[in-house]
Parts: sequence; C-alpha cells; structure tokens
Amino acid sequence: MADLNYAFIDIYNITPGNLVIKNLERGELIELSDNNGFSLPQDVRLLELIKNPFYLSEYLRFYTGESIDYVSFKEKLWNKIIVKNKPSREQCFLATAFQRASEGQFFVSPACDTGILDALVKDGIVGYEAAGYFITHDIYEEWALEKKISVDYIRKANNNEFFEKIGESLPVRRSFRNWISERLLLDDQSIKPFIAEIVCGEGISNFWKDELWVAVLLSDNSGIFFNYFKRYLLSSDQNLLKRLTFLLRLACKDVDYDLLKQLGVSNSDLLSIQYVLTKPKGTGWQSVIQFIHENLDEIGIRNINFILPVIQEWNQRNKVGETTRLSSLIALKYYQWTVDEDVYLSGRDNEKNILHTILHGAAMIKPEMEEVLVKVLKNRWNEHGTPYFDFMTLILTDLDSHPVWASLPEYVLQLADLFWYRPLKEKGERYHRMDIEDEFGLFRSHHDYYPESPYQTPIYWLLQSQFKKTIDFILDFTNKTTICFAHSRFAKNEIEEVDVFIEEGKFIKQYICNRLWCSYRGTQVSTYLLSSIHMALEKIFLENFKNADSKVLESWLLFLLRNTKSASISAVVTSIVLAFPEKTFNVAKVLFQTKDFFHFDMNRMVLDRTHKISLISLRDGFGGADYRNSLHEEDRIKACDDVHRNTSLENLALHYQIFRSENVTEKDAIERQQVLWDIFDKYYNQLPDEAQETEADKTWRLCLARMDRRKMKITTKEKDEGIEISFNPEIDPKLKQYSEEAIKKNSEHMKYVTLKLWASYKREKDERYKNYGMYEDNPQIALQETKEIINKLNEKGDEDFRLLNSNIPADVCSVLLLEYFNQLNNEEREYCKDIVLAYSKLPLKEDYNYQVVDGTTSAISALPVIYHNYPLERETIKTILLLTLFNDHSLGMAGGRYSVFPSMVIHKLWLDYFDDMQSLLFGFLILKPKYVIFSRKIIHESYRQADYDIKKININKVFLNNYKHCISNVIDNKISIDDFGSMDKVDLHILNTAFQLIPVDTVNIEHKQLVSLIVKRFSTSLLSSVREDRVDYALRQSFLERFAYFTLHASVNDIPDYIKPFLDGFNGSEPISELFKKFILAEDRLNTYTKFWKVWDLFFDKVVTLCKDGDRYWYVDKIIKSYLFAESPWKENSNGWHTFKDSNSQFFCDVSRTMGHCPSTVYSLAKSLNNIASCYLNQGITWLSGILSVNKKLWEKKLENDTVYYLECLVRRYINTERERIRRTRQLKEEVVVILDFLVEKGSVVGYMSRENIL
Repeated sequence: MADLNYAFIDIYNITPGNLVIKNLERGELIELSDNNGFSLPQDVRLLELIKNPFYLSEYLRFYTGESIDYVSFKEKLWNKIIVKNKPSREQCFLATAFQRASEGQFFVSPACDTGILDALVKDGIVGYEAAGYFITHDIYEEWALEKKISVDYIRKANNNEFFEKIGESLPVRRSFRNWISERLLLDDQSIKPFIAEIVCGEGISNFWKDELWVAVLLSDNSGIFFNYFKRYLLSSDQNLLKRLTFLLRLACKDVDYDLLKQLGVSNSDLLSIQYVLTKPKGTGWQSVIQFIHENLDEIGIRNINFILPVIQEWNQRNKVGETTRLSSLIALKYYQWTVDEDVYLSGRDNEKNILHTILHGAAMIKPEMEEVLVKVLKNRWNEHGTPYFDFMTLILTDLDSHPVWASLPEYVLQLADLFWYRPLKEKGERYHRMDIEDEFGLFRSHHDYYPESPYQTPIYWLLQSQFKKTIDFILDFTNKTTICFAHSRFAKNEIEEVDVFIEEGKFIKQYICNRLWCSYRGTQVSTYLLSSIHMALEKIFLENFKNADSKVLESWLLFLLRNTKSASISAVVTSIVLAFPEKTFNVAKVLFQTKDFFHFDMNRMVLDRTHKISLISLRDGFGGADYRNSLHEEDRIKACDDVHRNTSLENLALHYQIFRSENVTEKDAIERQQVLWDIFDKYYNQLPDEAQETEADKTWRLCLARMDRRKMKITTKEKDEGIEISFNPEIDPKLKQYSEEAIKKNSEHMKYVTLKLWASYKREKDERYKNYGMYEDNPQIALQETKEIINKLNEKGDEDFRLLNSNIPADVCSVLLLEYFNQLNNEEREYCKDIVLAYSKLPLKEDYNYQVVDGTTSAISALPVIYHNYPLERETIKTILLLTLFNDHSLGMAGGRYSVFPSMVIHKLWLDYFDDMQSLLFGFLILKPKYVIFSRKIIHESYRQADYDIKKININKVFLNNYKHCISNVIDNKISIDDFGSMDKVDLHILNTAFQLIPVDTVNIEHKQLVSLIVKRFSTSLLSSVREDRVDYALRQSFLERFAYFTLHASVNDIPDYIKPFLDGFNGSEPISELFKKFILAEDRLNTYTKFWKVWDLFFDKVVTLCKDGDRYWYVDKIIKSYLFAESPWKENSNGWHTFKDSNSQFFCDVSRTMGHCPSTVYSLAKSLNNIASCYLNQGITWLSGILSVNKKLWEKKLENDTVYYLECLVRRYINTERERIRRTRQLKEEVVVILDFLVEKGSVVGYMSRENIL
C-alpha cells in the first residue's frame, strides 16, 4: 500500500483514497470478547499482536478456552502453516529463508525435495518464477531466521562459532536483534550471561555488539544492564557509553505519526513529505539519561558533549516526567558550567539546542530555574557579555519558552522590564542615535521583534495566566516609555497632551500622537516591541471577553483608561469598544469626551483600509514569504478582517443614536442618546466665533455634523437587497462651501491619476491598461490632458500638484511615440518629441538627482522612435546618450547604474544605425576616462576655493565646451578603434559599461577584439590574489552575467577564445564559482544546449585538477557545487532541466569517477538528483554507491550541510519507486545498501529505518 500511495502521490500527482483497516483498540477487543464469549490472552505481547485482525482471526482458530501465551501462539501458527506435521517441510523452508538471507538474493534454488517446494508453492508460502523460488510472507521468513538462530544458539560450542554459523547478512542481523528482544521479553535466564559474554568478550565483531545493544535499549528492562555494565560504560573515556548514545539516536526511534497529523499530514501524505519526523522509542532513553545524571560527576561535566543531542531530542518530544526533569538538569548544569568557565560554544546552533533543551523541560525544574532568574535580576545582568544573557534573551523571544512563562510568570515580567527598559542614567541624558527605540527608552540591540504581532513577546501568554499582574506591567511599562518618548527629539513636533474625563469633574492627562494611537495596529513607525505588547493586549480582550459580563469588561477597560498616561492604551480600549459596542457604552462615553480621540481613530481607520494589502506585499516581497515569520504575518493579516476595523469612534457615536440591539431597552437607548447630545452640546459651546475659526475648527464642526442625529436628515429607499438608509447632515452653507472647496482642491491634484496609471501600465506591459479604454480608443485625449498638466506645471506655485504629476508628461508622450506614432498627426508628434527630449536632457543639468518617478527613464526609452523619424535630432540624441552613459548614479535597491537606460536605447539602434552606435561605443571608451579626470579636477578646484556646493556646477556643460572637437568626432562618426590607447589602466567600471553596449550576437571583428581585451582585463583582476586587484561585488556580478550571455550567444568556434583567459588563470577563487552560476542561469533562459556543454567540457579537466587534493581549501568546495549545478537557485518543485539529456549522463559518471573523493561532489550529486537531474535517478544510485564504495575516507570526513538530508530523500524516493526491482535484483539491492550503510554510519534515522524496510 505504501508503494502504491507513493506512486500515485509523487509520480502521478494523484491523491488516492485509502480504505484503512486499522488495528483494534484494547476496548474494542474487550467488547468483542464479551459479545462473542471468548477470553483474551493475559500475555501482553500476544494481546498487542491480536489487535491486528489477521492475527485475531488466527487466534480464534486455535482458541479452546485455555490460556495461551505469545510463544505458544507463535509456535501453533508456525506448526499449522509451515510444518503441517512434516519436519522435512520445515527444514526446507528454513533452508530457503537462510539461503535468501545469506546470498542476498530474491530468487534462490534451494537444495530441497521438489515435492516439498511444490507443496509450499501450492500453499502460497513460497512463490516460483523462472529465476527461482522466493518467499511470499515476510513474517514467516523472519520467524524462520529466528528459529535458525535459536537452533544454532542451542548447538553452539562457543560464541564465535555461533556467529560464524548464522552469518553476517543484514537480514540475519535484524533477526538476531529480534531474537534477543524476544528472549529478554520472555525473561530467558540464559540470555543475560550471553549478553555479558558478548559485551565483555574479545574477537566479537562490533556490529554484533551494536545489534545486541539495540535490542537491550528497546527492551523493557534496559536499566538493569546499565547497572550491570556500569564499570565498562564509565571506563575507556566512556567509549561504550558514547556508542550507546549513537545507537539510541539511530535505532531507537519511531515515526511520530501523532505530530505529523497535528501538522496536517494525513496518512496518504506520509510517503511524500520532505522530512521524516521521529520520536524516542524504548526504555533505553530513560536509562541512558538516568545513568548520565547519576554518574555526572564521574563522567565530568566538560565531557558530556555526546549526551547533549540525546537530552535535546528527548525534551523536544517529552515536556513532563522524571526523565525530562533529569535531562533538563543535565542541560542546565552544562550551560551553567559554560557560563562559570566562560566556555565558548562553537556554533550558534549548539548553544540554542542546549537552551531549548532547558526550556522544554523548564516546568520540571522550577526551583532551579527560579534560582537562575533571581540571580540575573539581583545582579541586573542585562548587557551583552553578562552571565545568562543569551538564555534570558531566548526566554523573552522564543515560543519554546512557554513552560517558563507558565511556571514562573512573575519572574518573566521582572525579566522583561530589566531587559526591555533602558532608564536614563542622569537627568537630561539621551542617546544620540537615530533609532526610535532610544527615544522610548528601550534597549535597541537586545531584541528585534520583527514582524510585530501578539505572539512576538511573552505578554499574550502571561495575560492568560497572570492577567492582573500582566496588565499592571503593561501600564507601568507603557507609561514610562511614553514619558521618555514625550521628552525626545522625535516627539517634539508630534506629541500632544489631552484630557481624558474618567469621572464627573475629574480627568487625567495622556500623551497622544498618531505614532502612539496606531501602536496596536502597526500602521505607523513605532517600536516592534511596544506594538507587539499592544497587539497582545487587544487580542486577549477580543478573544476572552466576547462572552464576558458587560460590567466586568467595562471595569477592566476603565481601569486601563484610569491608569495610563499613553493614548496607545486608550486606542486599544477604543478598539475593544468598537468590537463590543453594546457591552461598553459606559466606556464609550468616556472616550467621546476627548475630542482628539475622534480625529486619531478616524486616521487609524483610513490606514486600516490599505493595511492588509501592505502586509501581504511585505510578506511576499524581497524573495518571498519567510516561514519563520509565518505565524506572526498570518495573524496580522487575519486581524485586518475583523469587522470593527472598518468603523471608528465617529461611526460609533452615530450608531448609538440610531440603532439598538435586542439586549438594549428603549429606555436605555434614549438615555444613551441624551448622554451623547450633552457631550455634543458641550463641544458646540466650545467652538469659537466663525470669524476666529481655524481650518481645524471647521473640520471639527463637519465631524460634529456627521455625528449629531438631531442635525441630520434620514431618508430610506427600498432596494432588492433590503432598505437603504441615508444619513444627510444639515451643514451650514459656509461650512458646506469650505468642504466642497477642500474636496475640489484634492480632486484637482488627483484628476490625472487615471492617465498616470494608464501610461504606467502601458509602459510595463501590464494588462490592466485595458481598463482605460478612453485612452486606448482615443490617444488624443491622453495628449490633451498632458498639455493641461504641462500648463499647470509651468504656472508653478502648487508643489503638491508637481509632486503628484510631474512625471506624467514624459510617461504619456513616450507611450504615444512608442505605441501610437501612426495615429498622431505631425503637430502631435512634434509636441511629444519635444517633451521627450526635454525630459531626456534633465539628467544633464547641474542639480539633477535621479528619482524613480522623475520621467527621465521613460523619456529616454522613446529616443529610438525620434532617432528613426527625425534625422535632424540625431546629433542631439547622440549627445544625450553619450553624456548619460557617463552617469554612474546608483539605482539603489534596483541595482545597476543610470547608464543602463541609454545602454538600452543603443541596443535598439544597433541594427539600423550600426556606424552611429559604433561611434558612441568607441567615443564612450575614449571620453569616459577623460570625463572622470575632468570631473575630479573641477570638484577639487571648487573645494580649493572653499566652494562646497558642487551641485551648481554643470560639469556636463563645461566638459562639452572643453572637449568640443573630440565630441564632434564621435557625433560625426569620425572615430575608430585605432584611436584607443592602452586599455590596461582603464577603470573596470568603464570597461564593463562598454561590454554591456556590445550586442551579444555580434559578428563584428572589432567587437570581438574589444571583448577579448575586456575579458582578459577582468579575468586577470578577478582571479588575482592581490588585494588591490579585488573587484567589488556588484561590478563582478554584472560582468560575469554579461560574459555568460555573450559566450552562449557566440559561435561554437569562438567560445574557446573567449573562455581562454579564465582557463589560463583558473584557480580556487570565488569568482570561478560565480562564473559557473552565471553560465547556468544564462543557459536556463537561453537553452543553447550545444554551446553550454562546450563551455562545461572546456572547464572539466580544470575542475578535476583543482580538486585532486580534496575540496577543503580556498573556494574549491563552492566551485565544485557550482559546477555540478548545486549552488543555483532552482525552483523547489524543479524535476528536470532542458539541458540534461540522456547523453549527458556520461558527464555525471565521469564526475563520480574523477571527483568522487570530495564531500562537495556527494552533496552536489545528491541534491541535483533530487531535482533538476532526477531523470538520472537510477544511474545516480549507481554513481553514489560507487563513490561511497571506492572513497572510504568519505565515511569519516565531515560532509557538506544537508548532504545526509538529500541522500535520505533520494534513497527514500528510489526505494519507494523501485522496491520490487531492488528486492529481486541483487546488484540494485547491494548499491542501495551501500548508501544506506553510509547514512547509518552518519547517524541517519531515515537511513536506518529504510535499511530495515528493504531487508
């Protein structure tokens, strides 16, 4: 069934429906026995066996009413099925099973009577094909091997003879282990001395000792043997004990189906999951941990590195119990030793594993944890380098710390205050960095709670266990951080103080600003820590008080309002009131009495409308979602869907006056109206005279008009969906005029948004441009609106309009020239041409600073149309292109330099205007070095004269005047390659720009000469070990990418010439690795099969020679991984590549033969065979098996990270797809077993389980 499931899921991408006949539960067995009048066995092992319906059926066949044990049942079944009163039949079956195991063959030809074999075939116990006989039932075959072992055990003269007789095959070794387990279970008194003889005896192969110990570790009485062999376990540097921990982690595990199901993995998916999750199995875990704890002093705390993975894996799956307590104490004692002795733990993961082990079992070592926390708090150890700093940080940041939060909540709150708050040491002291955390008095460097969410800190869980104390902490912490912020530089122009009227005639003061009010939503720049705390506070109220009594809820919300000095808490209270309005009117009326709350909550609601889109963009941007942040990101996104996010205090005030729920009486509704009207009347009385009104006063009057039902005309209209209610406030004519003028002004600024979007979508080939049919059908409308924009821009004065619309003319005119040239008349074309040229010249001005939306890039992109249709403008355009090629302004995160835009124009013109573009290319190479020197001279002279405002100097203009003759030669195409001097000193950035200008498919001789010179210069610098020759990362990547594309476009005959400089200087430097990756990326897009393999073949011998002494020096390992396709960013679901064909399997075969001694080769082959090279899966097993068979040092060497994982995935897939072939074909089985043996030696549980599975 497993094989069939795998075939459907992984190969055919179909999820099959499985009819699973599960084992019976104990209760079901009891019910069956009661209902059908049969007794259940007392033997626990037999009782477990008959939970399987097949064995239950057999048990009932033998049932006579008398008690039967496991051994008797097994013997009866054996005699009935196998023996059938014919000893010769049993001996034949035993011989067949043992021959199969010894020879490793699926088919055998046993030396048995053919009549007996025919009878076994007829009974379905043995099968027959032309290749020989085979056994059809695995369980009977295993029993046969165990019987053979029992017979030889009884007959043995000595142990060596016994092991020699049973042989060393893997199936026999497994049966030996099962046989030992059964003897232990049956309390066979002879087996314990036998175990002692094997453990202490000489001349017994270690693998027999391993098998024996695995059986002991899995038995129910493993602790006895630890006491018995204590002296051996503690002697010889604890080598035996170390081996036992290795075997424990390897062989004493089971698939954790419960955890997989918690993760949403169904039974039918288990074969296709990437990671096999396991859990400890057997009493050996408890025995080992107890033994280590009891003998810790004798072993020595500094010597227990080998036990750390054991206690980590135990605690990861077991959070309670005595063994968990002991493992946690061991981890804590070890960590305390590293703190006391200032021991450096190599690898960040090692320290985290130890700390997580402690955290998982923290509930079981509460006194010891309390002692540590008291020590940290007493000594105020909260700086990097102080004892327990990393541990305390983990407690405050990691979800695995939940046992600490639950068992020691008060200490965690004290710890949070110690580590989060950074009080000013002296009055007036401030920290002068620009971090917002400093302004709130927080430690910046300790904790990065990004992305903020309710789950980022312990607060959410502490609110669940210690609600009142955590509320007090939040209030105290928020108050002091807000006060700190209120006196900071940041708050100078934004913070205000407002009065909040909690009780009649009494008020408190709170600090307020948008930053504070929106803390709980994360829509304004604040600290991730404070936002997370506020989010946790809101979440706990939303979740836990939905069905709470209104008085209880109101009392807590009023408590918050009464004790906070920060409107950030009031904002959370407002959110809860909006979520549960019918329960919280007494709180709402408090909020309504603070005018500023209306404004800030309205702003919060506006930001919330686009917040979900922003969160999704942040999640999916910059390389895609990060699984580590998924819990936080998904909760934030989900929270945006809460209904009350779409309302505000203003809406709520109107709601109370219009609607009432069935839980609110009419009397209460009228009283609520009166309360609101009293509040509104108070606000009306506070308004200044009309003549003294500010814009803020007018806005507030509009807000009151929208809220006051008394000044509102309500109309209804019947609709298909129901009744539509309209609320129309009666606004004073002057106030209405003010409102309309404000709307008109805003609309004027936004009038051309549709035009802007259309042009943008059109340029970017975004299908959404089709939504703007008015411009598509009549481009003259777009041109007319563009002229309106130009006119308004020329009027000047309106900076907001300029910021929003200045780039539109360039975008629209470039689109019109590129897409609608034939639909424009001459006058319209001229207009567009002039606009495009004007914007294209902007980068040549003295004060130009590139901005993404300044219109220059879209204008430059339309220059080819003008060049083609307006010959008189060609001189101007060539000048623009030449000088903008000189522009090295960085494009920021987008990468590259501004010169990329004129480069794209030149590429579009090469075909039709070759001589013109050739002149520009040569002119750039000649003039750019002069331009650099000239610019530096101008700037230096300016500085010498103490004039530091270099923006006012138009270097381009001065350069044009000084090099007029040379530039004229470029414009007139009077320049050639012969005008170059030596290129040995030309800056690599200049050479790279020139390289980018040359067409990749060129056949021009001069281009080829130039490329050869450029490649030689770059290869010399890239492969040099001299520090001064280093090439910066961005330039290196740009050149190598262009070189790969250029080479793969070249003719096959030219490729060796281009590659030669890299072949001549080939070494183990990082650029070689990067070069290979660039070629692979280029080939992935270009699909130039023959050319790509030409390049790869040219490098093959160089790579082989480079790694002949291994891959542990320079960047050799990285070079091998890149050359073997394992460093490229393939898609996760890639299962093939267009450049891998059947004939290319020889390449990998040669690699396995010549580079197989390198761990990076094993890694690369294993990874590639799992994805892009999966078409070579069958051959890949042979390659890897051969590598591991020939290169025995690999079994001891440290492997590349994830090598074991990729080998596990590979061999699991191969076994599941080729199981039957592996069983039947000896060579395949031996190849797979070599890989599995290697995995087992590397401690792979999956390797061990897989090996057991195929035997």
